[in-house]
Amino acid sequence: MGFNKDSVVAIIFAVLMATSLIAMPALASEPSATTGNERVASVTAQTGNGPAPAIGPPGQNGGGPPVQNDGGPPRHSDGGGPPGHNRGDVNVTVPALEENTSLETVLNATYRLEELEIEKGTAAATAANDTVDSVNALAQEYRRLRYVDSQAAFDHLADAQRSLARLQANVDEDDKATVGAISEELYAAGNASARLSVADANAVVTANEGEFRNPGQRQKAQSALGNAIDSLKRADRTVSSASVGDTKGNGAEIGPADRAKALTHLGNARKHAERALDTVEANTKPTLSLTQGVPFERNGTVQVSVKATLADVRPYVYNNATVTVEGDADAEPISLVAGEAAGTNATGSTLVDLGSEPENVTVTVTATAEHDDDRTVNATHEISVAEADIVRERPDPDEYRTVEVENKSAGVSVAVSGNGLDETDVSITNETPETDDDYRAGPMVRIENERPIDEATVEIPVDKDALEDEENLSIVTWDPTSDEPWTPVETEINRDAGVATADVDHFSFFSVFRIEEWEDETSDTITLDDNRTGDVGNGSGIKKTDFVFVLDESGSMGGSKIHYAELAGKRFVGALTDDERAGRVGYASGASLDQPLTTDHDAVNSSLERLSAGGGTDTEAGLRVGLDHLQKDSWENRSEVMILLSDGKSNSGSYPLSVAEDAADAGIEISTVGLGNNINENELREIAATTGGDFYHVKQKEDLPDTFERVAENQTSPDLQDTNGDGIPDLVAEMDLSMPTGEPGVVGEPLNLDPIALDTSGDGIRDNETVDINYRVFRENNETKLHATVTHAEHHPARIDTTGDGLTDAEQLTGWEITYTDSRSDSLEFLSELEDADDIEDLAGLEGDILEIDTVHANPLVSDTNGDGVTDVEERRLGTDPKARDTTGDGIADAEAQNGDYDPTLFDIGSPEITVTYATFNDPDADVDLKDPVDVDWSSGQLEFSDPVDASARVSGSYGVDFVVSDSAGLDEARVVRDDNVEETVPLSGQWDDADVEFDIGTVDTFTDSFAGSKVTVQADDRHEIINGVGTTEAAAVEVRGVWAAASEEIRSQGVSDPRIERDLGTLQGMTTGAGESIDSLRALYNDPVGTITAVREIPGAILNLDEIIAAMPDSIEAQQRHNNPHDPDEDPRLYESYRQGWYEGYIAWFVIESAIPAGEAGKALKSSKRVQKTVDELSTSRIRRAAQMAGRASRTAKAPVRYGKLQFSRGLAAGKGLTQDAGQQILIRIPSTGQQYQVSKLLNRNDIDASEINSRSVDEQRQLGDFISRHGESGVRVAADGGEELRKIVVTGKLDSATTDRLSRAYDRELIDEADLQRIGRGLDKGNLDQAAVQKALARANQLDAKGHEVVKVKTAKQANRVYRERDDQPPHKEGTAVIEYEAQSPERFVRVYDGEGDPGGPWLMKENEFSDLSTREDVMNRFGLSEEWQDYNRVAEVTIGSGENQDLRIEMSTAGSIKDTEADVTRPGGGTQHHATEFVQGWEDLSDLESFLKNT
Repeated sequence: MGFNKDSVVAIIFAVLMATSLIAMPALASEPSATTGNERVASVTAQTGNGPAPAIGPPGQNGGGPPVQNDGGPPRHSDGGGPPGHNRGDVNVTVPALEENTSLETVLNATYRLEELEIEKGTAAATAANDTVDSVNALAQEYRRLRYVDSQAAFDHLADAQRSLARLQANVDEDDKATVGAISEELYAAGNASARLSVADANAVVTANEGEFRNPGQRQKAQSALGNAIDSLKRADRTVSSASVGDTKGNGAEIGPADRAKALTHLGNARKHAERALDTVEANTKPTLSLTQGVPFERNGTVQVSVKATLADVRPYVYNNATVTVEGDADAEPISLVAGEAAGTNATGSTLVDLGSEPENVTVTVTATAEHDDDRTVNATHEISVAEADIVRERPDPDEYRTVEVENKSAGVSVAVSGNGLDETDVSITNETPETDDDYRAGPMVRIENERPIDEATVEIPVDKDALEDEENLSIVTWDPTSDEPWTPVETEINRDAGVATADVDHFSFFSVFRIEEWEDETSDTITLDDNRTGDVGNGSGIKKTDFVFVLDESGSMGGSKIHYAELAGKRFVGALTDDERAGRVGYASGASLDQPLTTDHDAVNSSLERLSAGGGTDTEAGLRVGLDHLQKDSWENRSEVMILLSDGKSNSGSYPLSVAEDAADAGIEISTVGLGNNINENELREIAATTGGDFYHVKQKEDLPDTFERVAENQTSPDLQDTNGDGIPDLVAEMDLSMPTGEPGVVGEPLNLDPIALDTSGDGIRDNETVDINYRVFRENNETKLHATVTHAEHHPARIDTTGDGLTDAEQLTGWEITYTDSRSDSLEFLSELEDADDIEDLAGLEGDILEIDTVHANPLVSDTNGDGVTDVEERRLGTDPKARDTTGDGIADAEAQNGDYDPTLFDIGSPEITVTYATFNDPDADVDLKDPVDVDWSSGQLEFSDPVDASARVSGSYGVDFVVSDSAGLDEARVVRDDNVEETVPLSGQWDDADVEFDIGTVDTFTDSFAGSKVTVQADDRHEIINGVGTTEAAAVEVRGVWAAASEEIRSQGVSDPRIERDLGTLQGMTTGAGESIDSLRALYNDPVGTITAVREIPGAILNLDEIIAAMPDSIEAQQRHNNPHDPDEDPRLYESYRQGWYEGYIAWFVIESAIPAGEAGKALKSSKRVQKTVDELSTSRIRRAAQMAGRASRTAKAPVRYGKLQFSRGLAAGKGLTQDAGQQILIRIPSTGQQYQVSKLLNRNDIDASEINSRSVDEQRQLGDFISRHGESGVRVAADGGEELRKIVVTGKLDSATTDRLSRAYDRELIDEADLQRIGRGLDKGNLDQAAVQKALARANQLDAKGHEVVKVKTAKQANRVYRERDDQPPHKEGTAVIEYEAQSPERFVRVYDGEGDPGGPWLMKENEFSDLSTREDVMNRFGLSEEWQDYNRVAEVTIGSGENQDLRIEMSTAGSIKDTEADVTRPGGGTQHHATEFVQGWEDLSDLESFLKNT
């Protein structure tokens, strides 16, 4: 029959306990990285180099799993082996080893020879030398430290025993005992090695039961195992006192000779075990798998680690693996590292160098066993690297570099120079619009930089058809942060290459424009002759002006000031028309007329060139000379103007104001210009004000010419008709002008100004606050012309939302409130306060202290104000600053919030991310030189050992860890740590850095490592203050679970899976963890695990609230439990929980025992299970419980950072306003940042809301409410609260777009409309009497009325206003589906109306003249205003002024004319024009003209 599996497990328990004290960590080379939510991430590592120890103490009969008093797992039965063999009792006893390995036991036993008193040249000396020679020969046969690798090892051990027998016979009685002890230790080492081989063979046979080709092969392997066990038993009988007594009589003591014979049997046991392995090898094949790590850049090339994992019967016979690469890459061979045990894995890694431009390559790894060339295995892996996955290295911050970046879709490239620049620091976004603009000759891009730049060269492809007009081409740029329009820069055109290049020192928007066409786009020229001249003044033509410059030539004007005064004067003269005259007066201590009035502008310029400085400042004299000259020599029908320039104060006794009064009486204007900061500003302002002129202050002399040019523009332009008085004449508003600023889709778009409306778009911002237009009237070729240029536009004057991004221009300019923290301590304190807050109002005191509250603005001309990739709409949603790339100033760009991993309103409370790209362990076992490790020194005449072996040094190896650290907030340093000891510290810089570290390790610590588990980790800190662990990360590179976890894995590999065993193993591991690095304690647990478990099992039973204590354990302790636990909680929850329960019982028990035993004595006490039992018996229940509580606080070195949850905010909402917690949570669930959630919570709590109504809403409606408040803020909350149920549902659910809702909110904020208006609009929308367009139109009209000084009284639907007409069967005058604005006329405004020309022209229906501008016939008028032939014969036009005099405060309805049926003409008049209906009598009508003439002249 076959082997009994339980019997085999019993062997493993007994054997492995003696031989597995070292669990060397296997290579952990798979990359690891921390995530945003975890501080420690690990690389999966194999535990140990061999089978783990099993339950069953060495040195005791029996073994097997521990006996449980409460009915634990049954003892394993005897028997086993192949058919025909009765194996009997297989619970083999194994002697305890005092040192860590079999080999060390041999060597240390040999060193004890030095204790003997042996003289040189004696028989004893010869025997000692022979013993040493045998040991040195034996050392060569060790695989590494625990396993022997040949049969000769047992021969050498037997020879050593025979030498010891001779030695024992030649020493005195005291030394005989020492020789006997040496013999015992040598035998224990051989015994352990033999049993390791048998245990391994059994494990391998069991694991491969399904692989045998036929039953005969399986029986062959099992028979070999049976023979091995027989040999072990024969060895046991040989060294048992009973056996020796049977042979020699009287139970003689066992001596070296007996052990020599037993070693022959042990050698046979190993031989049979090897035969079992041979059989398994014959029936199996090795396997090889390859895994790919994270690609990273180093020294300009991309590298990626490839890890090979080889599984075979004898993995230790594979030392190296060849690596071949198909493709453009290089790789070194792989050095395979395996444990000493059979049936495990060999692993190794290599770095594949993919070069600077990585492509996919195929890697093939081949490994061949040293003992069998035919035993070869290979594996293939295709390395595929995506650019986004490569961890790039950054240059040194001080390294001056030039990088090139290209946007292939646009064909635009840029070469950038600066310190520490990397290609990733510069981005080019293709912004080319789909439409082709006549002025654009190339793509349009936005270039942004993350780091400061020194200089750059931009290269843009040019359209082929534009290259013929090379002189007309230029690269142009526009910076959204400046007031400048799209502006040409110095450009080189390469016709052959078809590109334009320009050197720049900053980035923004770039394109190539045809300059002439671009100037035509933003400017226009029209002729005012014929019918147009009537638009100048009152139809009297252009009135010319005589100008006299009165220029300060005092001493203070010396140097460059006088030069800039000359340039300024010439700039003014250049703006004059040919027939305009100018003259010049100079003054200092006195005054003189240096150039009389003349049309010879060259003569005026020559006089300016004669300016000089010296003397005082008699301003009165200068003005008097200029005034006298104008009064005497100015031409009739000309305006008279003096331009005074002064850089100081008038002399004492000089009274220029008296001259100003005289000038005012004469109708002569004086405009004044003050230069510098030493002027008498009050005097200059009063001179200008007295005469109706303007005052200009120029602080820098260099700006003087530009100021004079502006003065010239203001002085030389005629008074064009400006109906609405906004400073933009009607003719200018009607010209073909386009936007000079803005992103694609904005720049070059027509202005479409309304010459009548003060606010074309109706957004509440006047046109003259939106655009700057320079215009001038001039004569050319006997024609009077008007030229206008748009020099700047803040946003589009005819659009509510210039870019169409969903944010209105008014909203972006007015701004919104954001909340954020600007330090790590503030973030943590805020979250802590939030956790404790019962009401959101509890946090109000934090504003201005912990919480920063700012009002931020966006640029309406672009969708992304700062170009950081986060649109302004998204910034509004996130609650961040659109003008700042990093709202909190923590170094992390707001753009990183888009993936949801970062809160841009909280100063960084994250930690660095660590990626272990490569890790290796240079196995010390393989490197130990064991040639003649024991040298005998007889120089003193007695046996001594020279240069004795240092066990720690002999087995020291090295670890290598390569890692990459990244943190968007910036890095400080990294540390490589082994079991809490810092091995090396590495300084870090920038947001990304890497390092490679090697360090040595010895054997001293491996004893505790193997028991409690060990880790080699990488720790990294960011550049901010580390607070309670926030800002630092730890990632594991090599990890060992611990000896008891290894035992669990080994037992389960034999097919034994029992929760009770797992609980026992967990208890041992928990106590081991509690004991930490106390070697006495760990050895005590090892010596008697069964007795220890039995004793301590009473402790958890005395703790009534054990489950609560376990649940309250800190995360760090639970993390340690998970680290030690060999089970997967998802795949095997039953075993995981059993091990976990035992772990905590053991962990808590250790603290209980330690509390009862003097400091440092717990480990010694544990050496005796009786002492443990006694200690437990003496503990009171209350003491046990207190100690258990202490366990929960142990090892907690840092307070975990406060974790914020939306539940905390929702709790505050519920407490503050009666909302349920569920409702509060749903309101906040889609709001992406803490600061914005705070804003929403605060707004909900500070405004009147119906909490019960919100609680009753559906989840979708509650979430929509949160989105709505987040988007529209305070105004949105008020609209939703005051607008009634109908409007609330409409705005919250998004049936009105954001722009319309924003306009509605702003109109309500400004009290342009009231609560009743909101509710009427809501009902109208709900019933379908209004739509979104109608609301927009109504709000635009309300804004226009307000801008003109009228008071809006009511907003109602046309259906409501038409009700009175329907009731009397009249045709309704207001267009259905629109709104009617009722207002009081409080500012003078001219209206017209059409009538039949008979009798009084008065009536209630009014129109604005501009409504007729595009109409040419009477029929057009009838159709637009919905007029019927049966009402009147409309052929005359009358006019009236309302809003003043007797027409002050008239109540008027402004609406859209409705469609009517003209029964007399048998047509339908569509209406659609804007009409005004006075509800009160209008007085003062005057007939204007016939309709035909009116239409012709309008």
